[in-house]
Amino acid sequence: MVIKSFPDLAIEDEGRLRNFNIREHFLTKLYALASFRKVRYAGDISDFIQFHKINKFLLMAHSQKQTKILGNIVANHEDMNFTKQAGLYREHLVELS
Repeated sequence: MVIKSFPDLAIEDEGRLRNFNIREHFLTKLYALASFRKVRYAGDISDFIQFHKINKFLLMAHSQKQTKILGNIVANHEDMNFTKQAGLYREHLVELS
């Protein structure tokens, strides 16, 4: 029920967290989403760019394809406002992790 209500949250079965790789992936996702949430609510484009810059290699380790999409969102070739840009970035960030 929780997963259906909140599909983009970091949720994992506690039994699966005994596996080191699953636990590491879960914690990485949890901290990345929490860190991005701070950037998103601050509403500062320079913090947004810095977040992507700092996390680029971590993101690439999960998916180079999605990281390229995230980079294009940050570059903002479509001239989106910050709210739309950050929302789209978060959608792809959740997909990536």
